[in-house]
Amino acid sequence: MIPRFVLVSRYSCLMVTAFAEEAARIRETAHLSDRDIARATGAGVSTVGAWLRGARSPRGEHAE
Repeated sequence: MIPRFVLVSRYSCLMVTAFAEEAARIRETAHLSDRDIARATGAGVSTVGAWLRGARSPRGEHAE
């Protein structure tokens, strides 16, 4: 049996990757900059960059 924390970690990683891919696709399609996305979401530019690299995903108000 696989420990629960491993399953949660894998699931979280897949979610972050899926979000990053979709966000990058939207960014390219709409010709948006990181600054545009940051302004629209209220997040910092470096945070948006982390979202797009798949290093982090939005939480709380930014996720909606």
